[in-house]
Order: sequence, then C-alpha cells, then structure tokens
Amino acid sequence: MAIKVSLDVPIAYVFISVLFKIYNQAANNMVFVIFSFNGVSSTIVMIWIHKPYRDYCFKLLRIGEFSRTAQTRVNSQGTTMSVAPNVI
Repeated sequence: MAIKVSLDVPIAYVFISVLFKIYNQAANNMVFVIFSFNGVSSTIVMIWIHKPYRDYCFKLLRIGEFSRTAQTRVNSQGTTMSVAPNVI
C-alpha cells in the first residue's frame, strides 16, 4: 500500500498536471518530497535488514566505538601507558 501511495499518486498528479496544463508549486513540491521519501525509506530498510550493510554503516559512522575501553599497560620502567582500542 505504501508503494502505491509513494509512486502512483505522484505519477498520476504529474500526468494530470501536464495533460491539463495545471501548475501548482505546493503540489509539485509534495511530489518531489514523496519521491525522495521513497528512496530514503528503501535505503533505511535495506540497512536495517541486511547485516553486512548495517555493520559497514556502523563502522563508517563509528557507532559503538565508545563502548570499547582503553587498555592500560605497564612497561619495564614502571610507567603506565594508555593504549587506545583499534578502531580500523
């Protein structure tokens, strides 16, 4: 049903507006918003469903990076060094 609304209604409006030579800026803006929402929603669903895409996006955006803790090491001279986690 959502695909029908997000594709059929704007296409019908464009067809009717060209056929009857109707120009309405607000309606034209809504057509482009609905078309754009169709692409954004399909991208979000693809990232949500497919784990490899989701993992790559999380890695790219560095989500979950702050949950890792830094390691502390003591060298042979007794000084303490803080080692950041590997984020690559």
